[in-house]
Amino acid sequence: MRSLSTMAVGAAVLTCAAAAWAEPVTLMVPADYPTIQEAIDHAPAGGFTHEVVIAPGTYEECVVVNRAIVLRGEDPESSAVSAKTILRPPAGSSAPVVTFERAGGTAYSFIKGLTITGASAGEGAVCVDDRARVGIYRCIIAGNSCTGVRRKPNSIGATGHCIIRDNEGVGIEFWYCGGQLAHSSILNNSDCGVVVNGVAPEPITPTSEARVRVTRNVIHGNGGSGQGGGVRCTNGAEPLILGNTIARNSAGFGAGIASLDSQPTIEDCIIALNAGASAIGCAGGTPTVRHTCVFGVGPLFSGMDDPTGTDGNISADPLFADPDHSDYHLKSQAGRWQRGSWLNDDVTSPCIDAGDPSAGVGDEPAPNGGRLNMGAYGGTDQASKSALTRGPRTPPGRRGGR
Repeated sequence: MRSLSTMAVGAAVLTCAAAAWAEPVTLMVPADYPTIQEAIDHAPAGGFTHEVVIAPGTYEECVVVNRAIVLRGEDPESSAVSAKTILRPPAGSSAPVVTFERAGGTAYSFIKGLTITGASAGEGAVCVDDRARVGIYRCIIAGNSCTGVRRKPNSIGATGHCIIRDNEGVGIEFWYCGGQLAHSSILNNSDCGVVVNGVAPEPITPTSEARVRVTRNVIHGNGGSGQGGGVRCTNGAEPLILGNTIARNSAGFGAGIASLDSQPTIEDCIIALNAGASAIGCAGGTPTVRHTCVFGVGPLFSGMDDPTGTDGNISADPLFADPDHSDYHLKSQAGRWQRGSWLNDDVTSPCIDAGDPSAGVGDEPAPNGGRLNMGAYGGTDQASKSALTRGPRTPPGRRGGR
């Protein structure tokens, strides 16, 4: 899926900032420095154009990034290289594998193309400290005995195109901060997939980043017996939950999304096949739900009115390609994406062309019906294609509305 142009910091801001900073410096690990921390400590302060580049291998150290640099693997665009560039803590350490401290001013730090594993830190495997500005891209954060990523108060930045899976805690937490989670896979974490706790206690600049945005992610197989399997919103949180596929999560309350004294906005999502007392559970506050498919067995909503049939909301089998193997592309007679090629099905999902009609289709391939698809692949170049001749899409016996 293609990146959103709005992720992290605007390109114009980055360009202007880069021009004002020093000539880029690249420090290689282990060619120039034997440890990652030594390379970080020798990187010039004052610009994210400075890079610490890590060769494939396993590095047993916990590092602290306290300046605006890029910490990355040799090829962040290659998932195979990222999987072989492994950071894990030394035996007996209870510190995060990577801690980002505030770099000062409006400067950002970045981490790209690394695998973070083996942590047991209370602050998470990756900890973004108070007021730090950090982008996390194309990383694999997996197999930690704790939360995968924790963003602390007034921190900001985007997490994009990451895999956060199989952690013994929450996948990613936003604590009283802003930022974005986009185009990522949040899979099989033992607690909730995504937690948004409160809003930032101080104004954040730019204000457009003050609201947590959870956009175009697959959130699958997370949760346990508590509240919120896929997403949990607490303490007055007001996130925008836009265009996600939230499936096969489990919780005693709000297996897909739990809203606890919060007011999330849920748009263009597919919330399906989650296991618990309700797909969306509300205890205080009122979620806004628009152009969303909520499907499953038993009660779908708790603590709120059922919005099915209003504001573009439907309840119908979304016809996932292969949910048993975490393939949540939508079946389509006109074609759906499958491992680099297009496959034609004998049915078409009711979630195709069912998103917000005012949103535009983004990168959806033709034929796209001139309207956005619901779910994680809507608006992307992997969106399932629209049937050339449109007809009834809701399977017989299912209730729905457009």
